[in-house]
Amino acid sequence: MKSIWTNSFAKATFAATSLLLLAVFAWAHFATADQGENRDPLVEIFEHYEGVRLVLLHDNTEGVTAHATQTKVAAQGLQKKFDVHGVEADSDQAAAILEQIPVVVAAAEALAGAEDVDTARDAFHALTKPLLEIRKAAPVESAMVAFCPMAGKSWLQPEGEIGNPYYGQSMAKCGAFVEE
Repeated sequence: MKSIWTNSFAKATFAATSLLLLAVFAWAHFATADQGENRDPLVEIFEHYEGVRLVLLHDNTEGVTAHATQTKVAAQGLQKKFDVHGVEADSDQAAAILEQIPVVVAAAEALAGAEDVDTARDAFHALTKPLLEIRKAAPVESAMVAFCPMAGKSWLQPEGEIGNPYYGQSMAKCGAFVEE
C-alpha cells in the first residue's frame, strides 16, 4: 500500500489547505490590529465606562482598575485625534469635548486607584460628570442617561433594564432613564 504522501493529489490538497489557513490567520491578525488602531476613542471611553458600571452594579471592584485605565488611554487617544487632525475649539461641539478630556483623564486615574467599592462609586460619579457633558456634545447611541433619585446621581448605560451602579444589588433597579 502506498503512503498518502506519494499521491500528488493529496500533496497538492495539503499545500493548498496550508496556504489557505496561513492566509486566513494573516488576514485575521491584520484586520484585528487595524481595527484597534482605527477604533473611535469616544466609543472606547463609553465601552470601558460601561464595564465599570457593570462591576459596581455587582458590588465589586474586580476589573475597575483595568477599565478605568483603558478609559484614560482612550481619552488620551481622543485628545491625540484632535491634535493630529488640527481640530481646534472652533465649534461648540469640539470645545465642549476638548474641555472635558483632561477632566475625564483625571477622574479615570482616581477611579483606577480606588481600593474599595464606596471609593470606586464616588470616583465613578466624578467620571460620569464630564462624560455627560461629552455626550451632550457628541451623542453616543449606546449611552442613555439614567438617574437615581435616592442617590441624586446620574450615570450612563445602554438602553434596557436599569442597573444602578451606586447602590449595586441592594437597589439595582432604582432609577429611570431621563432626558438629560
